[in-house]
Amino acid sequence: MKTITKIKVQTMKTIITICLLVFITITLQAQTITVNLGSLLPVKDSQTGKYGYKNVDGEMVIKPKYDEAYTFTDGYAAVVINNKMGLIDKAGKEFVPPKYNALAYFADGMAKVELNGKWGFIDKTGKETILPKYQHADNFVDGFSTVQLNNKWGFIDKTGKEIVISKYDDAGKFRDGLMRVLLNNKHGFIDKTGKEIVPPKYDVADDFSEGFAIVKTNNKWGFIDKTGKEVIAPKYDFAFTFFEGMAVVGNGGKYGFIDKTGNEVIPIQYEGIYPFGPKGREKYGFQNGKTQVWQAGKAFYIDKTGKQVQ
Repeated sequence: MKTITKIKVQTMKTIITICLLVFITITLQAQTITVNLGSLLPVKDSQTGKYGYKNVDGEMVIKPKYDEAYTFTDGYAAVVINNKMGLIDKAGKEFVPPKYNALAYFADGMAKVELNGKWGFIDKTGKETILPKYQHADNFVDGFSTVQLNNKWGFIDKTGKEIVISKYDDAGKFRDGLMRVLLNNKHGFIDKTGKEIVPPKYDVADDFSEGFAIVKTNNKWGFIDKTGKEVIAPKYDFAFTFFEGMAVVGNGGKYGFIDKTGNEVIPIQYEGIYPFGPKGREKYGFQNGKTQVWQAGKAFYIDKTGKQVQ
């Protein structure tokens, strides 16, 4: 009886194992089929020199007729005929005929296009919702785009309405609901209605982060809030953006940290602060509750109280 029981147990284990293997195989096959159906790659035809699209099984599903072809992004791909660009879908339909000198992929539901040196926008139906008339245009973000006309910058909504008629020498993007603008070499901020929350009066200004922006006047740095109030008056030789509620400030070649009330939580005493983040986009301040500083020839980490930590 013991032997029979053992054989039954082993048999059941074998059956379960086989079932699992079958299930895994079917799942992998289903995943492979999904990938094959969804992937199209641009391929140059060796005989005609034209580009078409093949699936991963090697089938030419979109006939080669383009001078150039790009990979699909969000279901669309840019193609070129006679130095003109358009967009196709995965069925090969040219819902934007190749007629533009340049175009960008969709961002916030809109794609910028260039025709005869002027920029406009199309929507995902391919209709020109904003006719090409601008010298430059940025991608839409949160429903707005900064545009340049007659060498001045303003911003528009997705209907093409000019919320701010182009009048600024430069303009950024909305951050925390405010956009940095430049007029007569002075920086200020406007809101999404075009109202100047901070009139252009600062020599330098950075975008808002955690509700504050660093500004510079008379060679000193301070901070303003989103109402334009100078919460921390410009008095520092150096200042960096707030991270985790604290910001690096410096005077006389030494560095410390302030909180959002302007209180110097960690005295200005360190000879250096090490950055974090990828090269070229380094940031200074706290990350995950600590930061690395340099003092008396040594590098070490401190927490938000200034206590040395590992």
